[in-house]
Amino acid sequence: MTQSDIFEYLKLGTFEKNSSPLLVCRNDKEATIIEHSGKFLKQNIFKLPDFRAEFGDDLRSFSDELFELFSSLFNYYNAPSPKILVSPIRTLLFNLPISRFFSSFELEYAQNIDLEALKNRLYHWGYHFVDIVTQKGEVSFRGDIIDIFVINQSRPYRISLFDKDIESIRHFEVETQMSHTEVDKIEVISSFLSFSKSSMNK
Repeated sequence: MTQSDIFEYLKLGTFEKNSSPLLVCRNDKEATIIEHSGKFLKQNIFKLPDFRAEFGDDLRSFSDELFELFSSLFNYYNAPSPKILVSPIRTLLFNLPISRFFSSFELEYAQNIDLEALKNRLYHWGYHFVDIVTQKGEVSFRGDIIDIFVINQSRPYRISLFDKDIESIRHFEVETQMSHTEVDKIEVISSFLSFSKSSMNK
């Protein structure tokens, strides 16, 4: 299918008000063309990456693809209809997390938090507990400092506490560990570094 064919299909396609069509293509290149065409037409379109892991592979080497996959699914599931999901056929050979597992919660300035409850929630959401946060899906608790790298963000956040209240939330740089750019709140979504069969589509 050529780019002009894709463009014409999306342009002429009539999608129901509450529809969520799935467009299956051959590879990531074709998926990207469809995505760009849909965005040009101002359609609510989301693309899954071409996930090429094989049985027995160490999934840690596919962390970037996994985080892109889960971020795209989160955005797709939480977007209003009509919306379009585009995926290379290889990606659909895997069981994918279902929509009810893509919940989120917010952490905001001056919020009082239960540290043990937060740790437990992040643990069950697949976050990896480390001393120093350097990669997506990691979190660190050091006294009154919480560092977290949410998978759909380009930079990690540093949360400073005063007792159990959030005193500040800032971006920080992985390379220098220096914080800057204060924000009022952040949205935390599942990392899915670990999940059970019940969380997957069949």
